[in-house]
Amino acid sequence: MEMTTIFAISVGVIAVVHFLSLIAERISPIKRKKKVHTTRKDWYCFFTPTALLGKDTKEGPVVREIQLDTARKLEQRRQQHKRRLVLKA
Repeated sequence: MEMTTIFAISVGVIAVVHFLSLIAERISPIKRKKKVHTTRKDWYCFFTPTALLGKDTKEGPVVREIQLDTARKLEQRRQQHKRRLVLKA
C-alpha cells in the first residue's frame, strides 16, 4: 500500500475509535465526577494580576519613569530629525 493510503486509514481508525468512546461515555450508566476548576488570584509570582491585566488604576513610580523616558527619547528624535532637515536644505 502507498503511504498516503496507510495514513488515511490510520486517521480514519483513530476517528472511529474516538467517536465510539464518546458514544460509550454518553450512554454509560456510570457517572463520572466532573472536574472542578479553581481560579487563583496569585497565579503569577512576580506581579499582581491587576498589574498584568491593566485593571489597576494607580501607576507606580516605575511606570511614570518609563513614560518620561519614552517622552524624552521621542523629543530627542524630533530634535535630531529637525537638524537633519535643516542640513539637507
